Amino acid sequence: MSIESIVAAIALAIEKEEQAEAFYGDWADRIQDPGSASMLRELAAQEAGHKQRLEAGLAIAEGVEPGAVPEGIASADALVEPDLTPQSTTQDVLIVAVKREERAEQMYAELAKWAPPGDLRDLLAGLAGEEATHQARLRDLYDTLVLTDD
Repeated sequence: MSIESIVAAIALAIEKEEQAEAFYGDWADRIQDPGSASMLRELAAQEAGHKQRLEAGLAIAEGVEPGAVPEGIASADALVEPDLTPQSTTQDVLIVAVKREERAEQMYAELAKWAPPGDLRDLLAGLAGEEATHQARLRDLYDTLVLTDD
């Protein structure tokens, strides 16, 4: 999928943040591990904050010179998620969450490289860093659960 403009890429990112917030909120209510559920609720709130910041960034993006976003950046194909079922374990959910955060970090990092210098680039680079932090926290939690469950 080719994204026609930075505005379209940010609109897609907003949609992905909404999906991430819903994902974390939904699975926080389903999984059995209280520590994991707490982290997922916290991440849901942070993703809601990302959405708000991106919505504010749309005004900045609308002033950017029109042009196609390079192929592969913010591609919907790159963001397809594997299905989780009601029988999915906490570990399954954390694996999917890590992968989602990894893709989000990559998307924001690539968009930041492409965006013109200024507030929009700073916003996107900052979001890439926050997604990397989310990913690291989820990996640490996963490692703790795997090590203690064995």
